[in-house]
Amino acid sequence: MAASLQSRVQLLAILAIAFILVSVPLFYQVRADASESRETAKSTFLSKLFRNVAKDLNPPEDLQVEDAWEQWQQDHPDCGPECDPAADPDGDGMSNKDEVEQGRNPNCNEEKEGKEYCAGQPQQPPPDPDNGTQARQDILFIAPNGNTSAEGGSWRDTFTVASVQPNYDRWTISWRVDNFQGLNYDLRLLDADGQVVWSASRNVQFPVATSDEDAATLDGTRVPPSGADYTFDVASSAFQASWHVQIVGERDASA
Repeated sequence: MAASLQSRVQLLAILAIAFILVSVPLFYQVRADASESRETAKSTFLSKLFRNVAKDLNPPEDLQVEDAWEQWQQDHPDCGPECDPAADPDGDGMSNKDEVEQGRNPNCNEEKEGKEYCAGQPQQPPPDPDNGTQARQDILFIAPNGNTSAEGGSWRDTFTVASVQPNYDRWTISWRVDNFQGLNYDLRLLDADGQVVWSASRNVQFPVATSDEDAATLDGTRVPPSGADYTFDVASSAFQASWHVQIVGERDASA
């Protein structure tokens, strides 16, 4: 009885080993056949067609970046030299092409003017067809850093005026101060060397909160040249105030 049971166990062990020896090669053969089927499927016409369509719909990132610059050039067909991919009209150290590819405004210095302000400005200055004979009007500065107002008694902000040929016929500087509590204030426009280009002083002399506004025009030989940095400086006796300052460059049409 014991010998018979031992024989059955040995038989089962032999059968198990034989099953394993047969199954393993079959498993790898099936796996190889499946892999070969997938490779064969990939080589079919329909498979290649679907892959090409998917590739067109989802281009590589570097291709998308390149397309952004090409699209920008198509959207600005008349900008002439301003479309130079290596140019840096806003003076921020980045080329036009690099700024467009990074979603920045190539004609506005984000570090100086602020991203919010630059996002609302034209991507390039209006073109100058016919050697600059057409009229144009550009916002050169909104105080400070592109915000609509500046809080506090005194502040200063530096901004860049893009190169324009020929220069503007006039600059109009307009300002308003609200909630002013003080006796006086001084406004100055300085060039890159710190020289005063324009200044104005006001004696408000109201001990309670009040408002004051005015404007000035720089024309003729007083027009500051384009393609340079300027600083708008506000100094006042007020310990609180809300300032609104804007500088606009204008050029008349010429025959």
